[in-house]
Amino acid sequence: MTVDFQTVRDTGRRSLARLRLGVPARLITLNGVHDVLLDDLSLSGAQIRLSDGEQFWIGVLKWLDFDELVDVVWHDGSTCGVKFEKHLPKGCILATRDAAPALLDDEARARSVAKRWIEGTLN
Repeated sequence: MTVDFQTVRDTGRRSLARLRLGVPARLITLNGVHDVLLDDLSLSGAQIRLSDGEQFWIGVLKWLDFDELVDVVWHDGSTCGVKFEKHLPKGCILATRDAAPALLDDEARARSVAKRWIEGTLN
């Protein structure tokens, strides 16, 4: 997976490249803590999917050892786009990119165990 920090031209919407992820994260809002999926990440914001459809306008997004204050830019059902209060350091994007495969493996393993437990086949 590569990250291009050069400006993405001719997109019409984004000025910064995005890192596609799909890794688990947490969102802290005034209404509580919510499990979310961090679908993509850039220096200036992220796209997240909320499992509970929480409507919020400001919160703190936490993943790995990072946490950032976010403002909602758009909502579309359970998916929303958020912008960070200040741009992330490039090292944060690189660390997230490097950790993503292990996070995805852990998530898949947990889902497999949960499925087997529900089916009664977990030994």
